[in-house]
Amino acid sequence: MKFEELNIAELTDSIVAIYHTTSNNKNIHVQKSVPSNTFVYADRDMLQVVLRNLLSNAIKFTKPSGTIVIKAENKLNSVVISVHDNGMGMDKATVDKLFNKGFTTVGTSNEKGTGLGLQLTKDFIEKNNGRIWVESEPGKGTAFYFSLPEAHSTVPSGLFEKAVMR
Repeated sequence: MKFEELNIAELTDSIVAIYHTTSNNKNIHVQKSVPSNTFVYADRDMLQVVLRNLLSNAIKFTKPSGTIVIKAENKLNSVVISVHDNGMGMDKATVDKLFNKGFTTVGTSNEKGTGLGLQLTKDFIEKNNGRIWVESEPGKGTAFYFSLPEAHSTVPSGLFEKAVMR
């Protein structure tokens, strides 16, 4: 793992660009509400996998002509990032199984998954000193939230990595 200061707005833009064709094929509008000055300390590769998985899942479970909103906001030395969709939603029993290895469901256009994505997402968030949680309601959509340590431009290079490695 390589912790570094990462700009969430830039990362989000690059991930949304990757899924532009997929979201357009379902006529899904992806909105971003991510301030350009929002930074976290995290491993770039792991964070990219997390964002790709959450956006891919949101597209998968959002009906054509739906909306997905990606937000980030600073809260008490952390940044909370969320991916909201107005898709199928889930009941409590399904939410309780989400992070189990091998759990999978079919998307709104019969898209299939491997069942490994959310387990990997959870593991990566925890390895980056964050946490992940879900809010969902059948027929109203789902919101995935995760928090990561906020980057402070006044922290000397290497200081955060040393603290995390202890």
